Amino acid sequence: MLLLAFFAFLVCFSWSAAADGGPYNYGMEARSIYARNAATDYITTGIPISTNGTPPLRLEIRDLEKDNATWTLFILALDMMQYTNQSELFSWYQIAGIHGRPFYSWDNVNGPAEDQGNGYCTHVSILFPTWHRPYLALYEQIIYGITQYIATLYPVGSVRDDYVAAANRFRIPYWDWAAVPSSAHTTADSLMTPTISVDGPNGVQTIHNPLFDYDFKPLISDDLPDAPFDVFPRTQRWPSNMTAASVSRNDQMAAALDNSASSLRNRLYNLFTNYQNYTEFSNEAFSNSVYYDSIESVHDFIHGYTGNGGHMTYIEYSAFDPIFFLHHAMIDRCFALWQVLNPDGWIQPEPATYSTFTTTAGDIEDSRTPLTPFRNDSNGGFWISDTSRETAPFGYAYPETVGGPGVDIKSVVTNAINNLYGTTAPANVVSRDQFRTRRSTSEVHNRALSYANAAGLPHDLVQNNQYSEWIVNIRVRKRALSAPFFIHIFLGVFDPDPVTWPFEPNLVGSHSVFTMAPKGMNSCVQCNPEQVISGTVPLTSALLAEISKGSLHTLDSSQVVPHLNQNLRYKVAMADGTEVGNVDSLSINVVSAPVQKPDGELPIWGAMEVQIESVICG
Repeated sequence: MLLLAFFAFLVCFSWSAAADGGPYNYGMEARSIYARNAATDYITTGIPISTNGTPPLRLEIRDLEKDNATWTLFILALDMMQYTNQSELFSWYQIAGIHGRPFYSWDNVNGPAEDQGNGYCTHVSILFPTWHRPYLALYEQIIYGITQYIATLYPVGSVRDDYVAAANRFRIPYWDWAAVPSSAHTTADSLMTPTISVDGPNGVQTIHNPLFDYDFKPLISDDLPDAPFDVFPRTQRWPSNMTAASVSRNDQMAAALDNSASSLRNRLYNLFTNYQNYTEFSNEAFSNSVYYDSIESVHDFIHGYTGNGGHMTYIEYSAFDPIFFLHHAMIDRCFALWQVLNPDGWIQPEPATYSTFTTTAGDIEDSRTPLTPFRNDSNGGFWISDTSRETAPFGYAYPETVGGPGVDIKSVVTNAINNLYGTTAPANVVSRDQFRTRRSTSEVHNRALSYANAAGLPHDLVQNNQYSEWIVNIRVRKRALSAPFFIHIFLGVFDPDPVTWPFEPNLVGSHSVFTMAPKGMNSCVQCNPEQVISGTVPLTSALLAEISKGSLHTLDSSQVVPHLNQNLRYKVAMADGTEVGNVDSLSINVVSAPVQKPDGELPIWGAMEVQIESVICG
């Protein structure tokens, strides 16, 4: 059986399914899990591809749910991994801990003693996209091995054959938080229910949903020393309070993400269409260029809006939440799509901004920097960015990146980006005909498409196949408030209560600052506390909505600038909803650019021009 050479069979503690949904009960006296043979350094191989050479696909989570056998194995594998003893190398606790806390060596991969107050992960770094690729591959490899084992527990015959086939095609899913959803929410329903029904080898049972949260078994406060994580017995999203009695408020998370769905979608579309330089695309370090956004900054928004004070809000605690790996699979997919569009874009050497478990801040990082702790051979070598550049060596692809004879993969990706993320983008709806024909019936779409459904829009928004795109640029010190925080952008009136800001109808978008918790932040003595990061909030969709209401008549700067000066405001809030006044390093301006949209292609952007030097705090 594939991958089992890396595992030794271990008989562990007995668990039975609890009435309120515990682990799956396989009907054995003792539960069987996998533990690695400690005598061998573990190699991240990826998953071998079958002889036809076509890698199985990582699917969007809602699409994976449609494949009942594969979905069942995925849920059961997560369940088994999460109930594996936390001391085991392949337990949920240990794999999540690679990213941050508890700042322990994983598989005996060490670095300088002074840097071991950090996780292995790279942030504000040119290695941000490439480091997370083998990390996901390791996680996928472990889950795959467990699905292989569970499939063999089904009764011999056609049922087992179906599950064995499902296990062979399994790859981890991603959560597409940017596409117009087919269901009621941007957030998949399967992430928000505390229990789930599965038809496992011992029959149908209702178990704890391993996508809902992770229960620490046990909570070790010395490992997770920052309040409130030293008392939270399980991972939290939008925690109801900061005590051990807190419960996740997934309904609030879903509502906030729905309210910012169009902004996030437009932001990702802008990244794909206007960022061709790898350094600018890859990470959020502000580089004094006109390009303020990055895939890392978009990534930070999801961390902030899924956590809001819970585990996803903080770098070193985030990977314990099961939503983390779904989110990062989406980031890896975005990276893969961008690579198809920009095959020559690659890493240029840069000094490391922050230390990791094996890297000291200031060290030069390049495409050959070891991506620790992920070994790729038995001689002690590690994956590097050059060997992680493609997804094929890890044994997977995404639906849009599957090539083959006669396939114009760049056209496939272009069409996918236009269809998934461009349907509500200004570039694809500014023509009069599109305004007349576009329709939406789903509630979550209405705000995103309100300007597209409106009547009475002027015919001259596009001149010479060109219109004006408007963007809010934000830059601020990452450690300005010594904790994560949000910068909210409003166009129009809003409630003064900061708790309401993520849900306000006139919220144009938000920028999330994703940091470590105070104790982790203080441990990185070489790190630059003055490091500035940047991000954007697209404005054009909100301006089109103003035009549809008659508050504005054109996208020309002669009208837009006075309108923005009168109505555009920002507010800053901590994750707990506390309002923050002045932030010394914060700078917010507004720029515009001429944009062309050739039929069937991606938009072509012209030069950015600063229109408003400083946005007013509301």
